[in-house]
Amino acid sequence: MDVQRQPTLEGQQLLADISARAFAEFEHGISVDEFDHLVAVYADFTTAHPDPDIATMDSMLPRIDDTYILGKSLDELDRARDTQKIWHKYRTNTEKLSKPDGYTNRYLVEHVLLRARGIQLDPPEDDKEFYHYSPSALDQIAHNHAIYGWGPIPKEVIRLNSAFDSIHTKAMALMIRVCSIIEETHPEINSFITEEALRDSPVRLLFYHPSTIPQRGAGHYDKSALTAQLAESHRGLRIAPNEGSDLVDVVRDSSSAALFPGSALAEHFPESPFLPAWHDIISSQILNEGRRIPPNAESVCARWAIIFFANYVNFANPDKSRMHTR
Repeated sequence: MDVQRQPTLEGQQLLADISARAFAEFEHGISVDEFDHLVAVYADFTTAHPDPDIATMDSMLPRIDDTYILGKSLDELDRARDTQKIWHKYRTNTEKLSKPDGYTNRYLVEHVLLRARGIQLDPPEDDKEFYHYSPSALDQIAHNHAIYGWGPIPKEVIRLNSAFDSIHTKAMALMIRVCSIIEETHPEINSFITEEALRDSPVRLLFYHPSTIPQRGAGHYDKSALTAQLAESHRGLRIAPNEGSDLVDVVRDSSSAALFPGSALAEHFPESPFLPAWHDIISSQILNEGRRIPPNAESVCARWAIIFFANYVNFANPDKSRMHTR
């Protein structure tokens, strides 16, 4: 660890929180109305438009005989093969290094592979859908619509990207603040997590579908440099305080984000005290403070979450299995 100066009180508190419970709380500055508006607008989008037909989705997915490799390649779509007449939500899905911007539903993909090819993915995908937003997302969606001849972009997509905008701006400002504190421990952090990298980083909105499955998301490390869990409708997020401990419920008020390191930070700074946080999501009926599921989302959403993942310079996508192994 390359310590250059005495940490401030904020720096000491961040180090203490990460050491004691693997995450810290920071005020995110995002209003309840902004979160509620985004969730409601996304619900309008996802209920107004269909998923791709089975044949369309199957044609876009890679042809790989090895099931293990196929399971790690589900975002590598051949969009030129999408000639479906009816507009569908995967037309917002645009290529990116980590995960695509736009709509992704790997649970849908898993069932398409089973029905179209008789392929059963192992491990199975979580029963959820999500949408990634970064400021360049709508331009890339428009570019794909032009080159593939998909016609006009539905109004729900434009409204959705607009609803994400202020949340992304405020989440980026939060990460800049956090990096200024981490700079006390790692003076080179701002050349690793740059403003340009943060601008290209995604806000993810997750809809977990109604289900009786007790675990919403399997245990994993994030591949980001830093993660800010901005808001979740329900309890269920759990983080292990250290490598050998059990997972512990994360409970906080609605003004705070849960901030924790992803795997990339310690990989870039080998003796860093900011170790990646092992976490999962279990099913819970308990609403978090100030959170709700709007009526127009109830048919498709049992739990929602909004998360900012801080990318870094020269992002490299790690092996998925490594992120899911403790």
